Amino acid sequence: MPEKRKHHYVPEFQLAFFTSDGTKNGEFYVFDLEQKIIRKSKPHNEAHKANLYMPDAGALAGAADPAAARTQFEDFFTGMESDVAPVIKRVVEAGKLPTDIKDRVWIWYFVAMNIFRTPEFLQQADVNAMQVAQQLALHTFSSDEIWKQYQARKAAEGKPVDDAERTRLIGLFRKYPNAVTLNKGSILGIIPTAIELAVPLLAKRHWRVEALAPEGGDLVLPNCPVTLTQRRSVVPMNLGGLRAEDTLMLLPLSPRTLLVSSFGVLEPTTETAAVNGNTAAYHSLEQRGDIANKSACVFARRPDFPIVAADGTITTFRAVFPEFRIAGV
Repeated sequence: MPEKRKHHYVPEFQLAFFTSDGTKNGEFYVFDLEQKIIRKSKPHNEAHKANLYMPDAGALAGAADPAAARTQFEDFFTGMESDVAPVIKRVVEAGKLPTDIKDRVWIWYFVAMNIFRTPEFLQQADVNAMQVAQQLALHTFSSDEIWKQYQARKAAEGKPVDDAERTRLIGLFRKYPNAVTLNKGSILGIIPTAIELAVPLLAKRHWRVEALAPEGGDLVLPNCPVTLTQRRSVVPMNLGGLRAEDTLMLLPLSPRTLLVSSFGVLEPTTETAAVNGNTAAYHSLEQRGDIANKSACVFARRPDFPIVAADGTITTFRAVFPEFRIAGV
C-alpha cells in the first residue's frame, strides 16, 4: 500500500459534517483568510499538509525501525479517528452527550486531538521546546557539578572539552536564543503526551451539547477547531490554558451541533451568531485585515454565515468583510 503523504490535521469525517449533504464527498465553502477568497472544495482537499506528521531525516536515521517511524504519528491519529468517529456521529445525530462513560472519554480525546495536532500547535511547541532546551543548556554549562559530569561524558566519547569551551558555549546560548534545535521527531513526540495530559483536565469541565435552531443560521468550523475564551479574551491553547477555570470552550461538531464546556454552570447559547462571533474572534477578525494566523480558514456549508459585528448587532461575515470574493464569480 502506498504511503500516505497528505496528512489531515482536521479529520475528513469531521469536515464532512460541514458539507452541503453531510458526507465526505459533499462540497463546502472554504473562507481563505489569507487570500480573502471564498471557494468551493471537498474534505479530502482541505486541512492537510504534506508529511506533517513524518519525522525528519535525522530522527529517522536514529530509529530502530525507520519504516515504522515514518508513519507512527499518522498511524496514531488514524487509529484514534477510527475510535472517535462513531461516537461523534452519534452525538451529532442525537444532539446530546452520551451517557456511557467510555464514549465521553472518547469525546475528551477528540477535543484534545483537535487542540494538539494542528500545525499551529506544532509550531508553538517547537518554539517552547527550543526555549526549554536553551534554558537547560545554560543551566548545564553554568553549574560546576553538571559541567564536570558533561566533561566526563564527552571524555568517555573521545571528545574532551575544556573550560574555555564552557565559556564559549555559555556566550553562544545567551547571544543566540535559537542555538538549540530539536528534530521534528522530538516535537511530534510531544503531541501524544499532551493529549494524554489534557484528557484528565478536560474531564474536570462541565460539558453540554447544544442542538441549534435552523433560523439562527449555520455554525462554521475553523481549521483550528477548538476555541477557548476567557470573557472576551482568547486563552492560549496549552495545558496551562486548559487549567484556567473562568473559560468557555467551543467546538462546532456540525452546522447545527455545538460542543460547549466550562468549569461552572453553563447558560444556553441562544444565538448561532454569538458562537460564530467567538470563532471569528479566534482568528482576529474583529479588526479588519488584522488576521494573526495567515494559514487560517473557515469551513461552511453555505457561502455566508452569521457573526456579531463590532457594535454587538447580528450580521453576516460578508457584510462585515465585503472584500472577500467568491472564486469564479
